[in-house]
Amino acid sequence: MDIILSGFGKRVQNLACIITTAGTDAENNIGKKEHDICEKILRKEIIDESYFTVIRQLDSGDDPADENLWIKANPMLRTQNNYTIKLKEAIQQNYNIGFGSGDTSKKREFLVKRCCLWQTDSDDKFMAGLMDRYKQLEVENFDELIKDRPCWVGVDLSKCRDLTAIGKVWRLEDGRYAVDAHGFMPTERCQEHEHGDRVPYRMWSKDGWVTITPGAVTRISAVEDKVKTIQNTQEVCYDPYSAWEFASNLEAEGYLMVEIRQGVNTLSEPTKKFRDLVLEGKIIHNGNPLLTWCLSNAFEVVDNNGNIKLSKKHTSDSQRIDAIAAVINAMVRAYVPEQKQNNVYEDRGIRVL
Repeated sequence: MDIILSGFGKRVQNLACIITTAGTDAENNIGKKEHDICEKILRKEIIDESYFTVIRQLDSGDDPADENLWIKANPMLRTQNNYTIKLKEAIQQNYNIGFGSGDTSKKREFLVKRCCLWQTDSDDKFMAGLMDRYKQLEVENFDELIKDRPCWVGVDLSKCRDLTAIGKVWRLEDGRYAVDAHGFMPTERCQEHEHGDRVPYRMWSKDGWVTITPGAVTRISAVEDKVKTIQNTQEVCYDPYSAWEFASNLEAEGYLMVEIRQGVNTLSEPTKKFRDLVLEGKIIHNGNPLLTWCLSNAFEVVDNNGNIKLSKKHTSDSQRIDAIAAVINAMVRAYVPEQKQNNVYEDRGIRVL
């Protein structure tokens, strides 16, 4: 718990009391930003005499299984009475359920409500609790590993004024899959999107993760040119939304174009498979910050049959998912068994999923 008292002054004794409790989705939570300021005040990294701050939580590195440490986040346990005895029993029960059930959401609930520890993702995010695992799968010899390997290219054209993305998936000899992505942003919208999305598109452009195209809309020709630079492309798997010209141009260049329908029947299996591969340590990447950001933003939409697909939290949300959506489009085909026979449309050079 953080208790922040502010507004002390010589003339006006106004007082604002803010009580915050740790929560989930820390990267997008205003309470976490206030918490971080208060920690800096306590460490004397910031001097602000208008704040009086108290933080009650487990420290980094503390074992949440150690009941002797629970007192840090639950200071009432310092005294023993009927209430605190029942409180400790309730905390113990919450711990048993959270860490004994195998239910990630129950574990996270214990860490938040009983240990006052912020969690980086909300419970319904696609990679809830797995982003640290994903980040650990970055490899230094990425380019060496993908050299001469077959690549499936996914494309999410989105709206031409917003972020457009190419995703790439390589099958490696040892059964792992390598993933990467590239983004596109129009020049006249770049500064606006940097402020709204709160990510450094222009810096990412200098580092080679994003292409900034002239004008107010992303030039489709820039996306086509980028696809042509990818070696050993097996198929180009695209979201059909506003993609007729793009697909026609690349098909004329000899690329095998595969339309990926955007429903759960098509996307659920490869989406779940991607997450399973992260858990198994069979996804590798090069630390691409655009892809990592989009992956951390993705929520999952679940139908009544347990099928899933990725979505933003809100349709107007600036926390974009285009890069991981493009990777999943490529995953749809990267997982198709090689022995699968073509249908009559595929025999004519047209594939639709």
